[in-house]
Formats: sequence, structure tokens, C-alpha cells
Amino acid sequence: MENQRADMIESYEVTAVLSVEVRDADVLERAYRLAVAARPSAIDTPSFNLEPENGLKTWLYEAAIKDAARRARLATAAAGSRLGGVKVIDPSGGVCQTQVLAGWPSYAG
Repeated sequence: MENQRADMIESYEVTAVLSVEVRDADVLERAYRLAVAARPSAIDTPSFNLEPENGLKTWLYEAAIKDAARRARLATAAAGSRLGGVKVIDPSGGVCQTQVLAGWPSYAG
């Protein structure tokens, strides 16, 4: 590789990667328009990842638990039974692990 003077280079290519994290969905369109307004010669398809804030995650979790309890009450009433106390709430959705913790009959012994 030889060292060439800047005034001797005939052409060049530059690649710049721009990554923007937008935390307010209301300004997402504006951020995208500004990136495109820079007039890049090529642009990849943008990717989006919406991550809800912790307050919203907590509200969603509580709403899911309330809905699960409501459905459990309806199911037990329809079966002519009654609903007992909660044994395990597994927010990870790991059904097999929850079954082990709750003493699922197939894991007895």
C-alpha cells in the first residue's frame, strides 16, 4: 500500500452509518425526514423497535393479570367449581417451569 497525496486521488467513496434512537414516537417521522433530507446516495430500509416505557409495561402487566383472573373466574364458574388462591404467576410465560413450581401432576415424585 503506498501513501498518495490527497491531490493525486481521482475518486473516492465514503460510507457513513447513521443510527438514530427516537424515544418519542411523535418526532419519528420528522427524524426520518431529516435523515433523508441529507440526500444520501443510498439508504437502507429503516428498522423500528418500539419499546414501551416502564409505566406502560406495569399497566399492561396489571391489565393482563386482571384479565387472566376474570377468565379464570368465568371458567371455574362454567365448570361448576370455585376459584382458589393464586399459587404462581410467571410473567416469563415459561409454562413448563411454572408447572414444576405449581406441582403439576405429571412431575409428581
